[in-house]
Amino acid sequence: MVPGTGWLTTGATPIRGACSRGNELFAKLLEKLDVPESGGSTILDNSLVYWGNELGFNHIAYSVPCLLAGSAGGFIKTGRYLDYIDWDGRSYFSQEDGNVIKGIPHNRFLVTVLQAMGLSPEDYERDGKPGYGSTSVNGRDPDLWPTDWDLARVGEILPGITG
Repeated sequence: MVPGTGWLTTGATPIRGACSRGNELFAKLLEKLDVPESGGSTILDNSLVYWGNELGFNHIAYSVPCLLAGSAGGFIKTGRYLDYIDWDGRSYFSQEDGNVIKGIPHNRFLVTVLQAMGLSPEDYERDGKPGYGSTSVNGRDPDLWPTDWDLARVGEILPGITG
C-alpha cells in the first residue's frame, strides 16, 4: 500500500493509525533501498523485501496476504498481483466476512523465497521430504479444513512468480 491512498490512512481507530505508520515505514525502507548499485541495478532490485502478516482471513492461516518488493536479482517478476486461492474449489466453512477456500500451501511461498536467495532444495529439505516447513494436517477435520494438499508439489516454486 502506498501512504496517502486513503485506504488505511483515514479514520481515528488505533489499528488504522498503526497500519498507516507501517505503510509509511515500509515505503521509506523501499526508498532507501532504491539506490544505484554496480551494474546498473539498485539495492532494491537485488533484494527481496517481504511485508506480511501471520494471519489471514479472519485470524486463521488461510488467504494470508503479503507484499513483496524487489526482484531478488531478477528471480521474481515484479509489478503484479498474484492470487493463489483456488476460486473454483470448494468452500470449507464461512465466517462473518466470507468463506475459507483452499489455495496453494504457504510452504511453496517459503520455497520460492529460499530459492530466490540462492538456496537449493538440498540446503533446506529434511528427512527426504520435499519443500520447507510443516505439512501436517493432524487433527484437522477434512470436512471443515483443506487437508488434501498436493504435497507432491510442495517443494516447487510458486507458479508464475519468476522473472
